[in-house]
Amino acid sequence: AHYSNNDEKQFIKKKITYNYTFTIITWTHTNTHKYVLSPKKHCEQNDAVLATVNNQQNVTQLLETVGDGFEGNVWIGLNVTFTEWRWSLNNGSATFTHWGTGEPNNYNGPELCVSTYHGLWNDYPCSIKNFFLCYDNSNKIGA
Repeated sequence: AHYSNNDEKQFIKKKITYNYTFTIITWTHTNTHKYVLSPKKHCEQNDAVLATVNNQQNVTQLLETVGDGFEGNVWIGLNVTFTEWRWSLNNGSATFTHWGTGEPNNYNGPELCVSTYHGLWNDYPCSIKNFFLCYDNSNKIGA
């Protein structure tokens, strides 16, 4: 399915479940643009976090979750704290990265948050509206 940037629907119930470091995780995305602080808060209010991508398998699973034909940036839970990129999950360091060519670059000034487009990462100002992905350990999101 193709989701345009103008869609204002509720959560898409399409989801995948997979084994993630011995924990069952459910990925869910919304096709409503929101500012990154709002998605972060939404995820946390549902006992979840913005998506963490630790390896190439996670990149593939993220792409499968968003679906073919999706044209838009999607917030993931990576942001910079001082000089280090950290995940919203347990404030963990980013040991795996999947930056697009020339990224991160602070092109629009301080770009402290990260979105993904077709699997490649780009740093963006946190104030930009994007789609977002959450995941949780209890299969609550999108259920």
